[in-house]
Amino acid sequence: MFSKSSNLLILSANPTIRRGYLDAVRAISATIAPNSCFHTASQNLEAYGKNSTRQSSGTGYDRKRSKNYGSSNNYNNHGNNYGNNYGNNNRGSNSYGGGYNSFQGSTGRKGNARGTWGGKNKTRDSERDQEKVIGRNRLSNRGGEGDGLRGLDDYEVDILKLRGLEWTDLLPKVEEKTSENAESGSESETSTESEKSSSESAAGFSGVPTLELANQKVVSRVLVNSLHYNRKYTSLTPVQAQTLIPILRNESVVVRAKTGTGKTAAFAIPTLQKVLEAKRAGEEGVKAVIISPTRELAQQIADEITAISTYGELRKIKTQCFVGGLSKDRQLKLGFLNKPVVDIVVATPGRLYDILEDDNVLKHFKGLRFKVLDEADRLLDIGFRNELEAIRDRLAEVVEGEVPTLLFSATIDQTVRSFARDEFGQRAKIVDTVPKNEPTAAELVEQHSIVCSNWAQMYTAGVEYIEKELVAAKNALEESNNGAARPFKAVLFMPSVVLVENFAKVLSEYFADGDHGRNFVHTLHGQMTQASRQRISDSYRKSRQSILVTTDVVARGMDFPQVTHVFQIGVPSDVASYIHRIGRTARIGNSGKSFLILSKYEKDYLNRLQSAAKITMANEVNTYKPDAEVASKVAQAVPESIVDEEEANDIYNNVLISVGSIKRSYRMDSRAYIRDHQQFADLFGLDTPILAGSAQKIWTDRREPRHKGGRGSFRGGSRQSRMKW
Repeated sequence: MFSKSSNLLILSANPTIRRGYLDAVRAISATIAPNSCFHTASQNLEAYGKNSTRQSSGTGYDRKRSKNYGSSNNYNNHGNNYGNNYGNNNRGSNSYGGGYNSFQGSTGRKGNARGTWGGKNKTRDSERDQEKVIGRNRLSNRGGEGDGLRGLDDYEVDILKLRGLEWTDLLPKVEEKTSENAESGSESETSTESEKSSSESAAGFSGVPTLELANQKVVSRVLVNSLHYNRKYTSLTPVQAQTLIPILRNESVVVRAKTGTGKTAAFAIPTLQKVLEAKRAGEEGVKAVIISPTRELAQQIADEITAISTYGELRKIKTQCFVGGLSKDRQLKLGFLNKPVVDIVVATPGRLYDILEDDNVLKHFKGLRFKVLDEADRLLDIGFRNELEAIRDRLAEVVEGEVPTLLFSATIDQTVRSFARDEFGQRAKIVDTVPKNEPTAAELVEQHSIVCSNWAQMYTAGVEYIEKELVAAKNALEESNNGAARPFKAVLFMPSVVLVENFAKVLSEYFADGDHGRNFVHTLHGQMTQASRQRISDSYRKSRQSILVTTDVVARGMDFPQVTHVFQIGVPSDVASYIHRIGRTARIGNSGKSFLILSKYEKDYLNRLQSAAKITMANEVNTYKPDAEVASKVAQAVPESIVDEEEANDIYNNVLISVGSIKRSYRMDSRAYIRDHQQFADLFGLDTPILAGSAQKIWTDRREPRHKGGRGSFRGGSRQSRMKW
């Protein structure tokens, strides 16, 4: 496909043209330096050609706002600081370019691209987006709170006193009733305070008032004031109360804590206390390192530390997030070249090890006070053990003595215990903040399952139950007089990026005429640029009523406030993933609902939940029957969610490839599944869908001859499918 305004060949819907173009790009890029912008663009285009992935970096889909859904994706070559901009003609904008020029074309809902030459603006926009993310934790030196002491005297924390202190010593003492205080009414005050502590503890708090940290001189007054008056943390959660004193005593601690229990603040508070003490002593350089498994979680941690630091003397503490997907040069400049040097480094393992390779950066870590590994079980599950050990060894080159290490984890299994022994020997203290008889996160969520015949029904069921819960939430808000009801705010998990993008568009089309506000539907997945991912996370976090369609990129650790519902279309890979997904709701004393929408071929997953985690659904729909009106509206919305026949085939095959990873485990009948999957093809207007090569390898029964045609059968060879609409 050629632009009318230029002879630049861009990605075409025709696979033959696209393959020819990719071959040309590879040939040219082979003669160019491997880290050049053109080479990077070549790799990105080749990845697109292989995966047929349509990406969008917009904050959501909003039909009323614009008819151009999505926007271009920005791939950045950090070595040369070029902004390589690359997007797809997927109801969004098309751009391909490097350096200062980019080809830009925009498409309507179903139109052809019209190209214009973009000049420097596209690159500058990319740089501006990156600067916003990289510099989001910078603080001004002064605020309205002054020194943050609120007219009271400060004090030094007595480390000797901490050695003999237990967290229960921080609980308020209930004075015994005497005739004097009974007459003065003190009995009433004491009783009220006791009832309050009991109430807070029941709602997910420990009963330890934050101000008691100042009374006992456990934490500096300015930090206590920031927690109480700035962040409104009037009481500590159990994980915060039980781990604070051991950490302040410089003990290495392995902490087991449930999701949504204030875990981030549990290590943020002692981190800030230790850093504040070091800065008062005149120490320079990095004093704390916090390692997170994902970029979004790392930025969330940095944001929480920054929010607490935005107060009084704490404003002098400098926090910087180091993650992939953003310019390493800009991160290093802000963290280490610009004075003062960063005090707290929050990073993902890969980017942290990358920056530590530079001796000029490593030297700033010689004053390291301690290290935190958040979501330690997840870090080890996804294969970061070698990187974590390499980071430890690299830091040991400049740090004298042992650095106290904190491991925070939802589970403490043999893998975590083994790593803890290797990391700090036998000196670790294990703090389990989960009482034996306390309900698990899964037990606090009202869980539902809906068993469908095929993916066409699963699409319809997803929309139907979202609409039902949305209406119910609105009615509850209108009828509520005490403010107990909450707006509908949901996270919906899909098995792949392609399905995330498509189902989000179906939802946007379906709810386009409702009064749900701007950007009701958000999308988030790992193939977006980091700036886009952060922008969408921020937008969804601030939203009051919305739904986030995502992959497992936010299944663990991410804290989005006031999430009321979790939907899953298709079963996750294991039971642990299911538990972590539903853990996005029912956090810190709140209630929540979850809906698992699965096919009849995956029904055994419900038995696995029962046997492995003792999870029983509150309501099971064993044979889903679609609502006729909803099904009709979904059938009208689906054609508006795709551009052409090729995209429809991509989505059809993407389901087969995604489900293929569990096909053997669930002993699925290939022929029966493909036959039922034809209804999904019908939904997208495909009379005779083309089974892709990778899908054929998974779903062709080698014991039977491959069929050459026919409705609902395996097909190969030439394209013969046609769009009904």
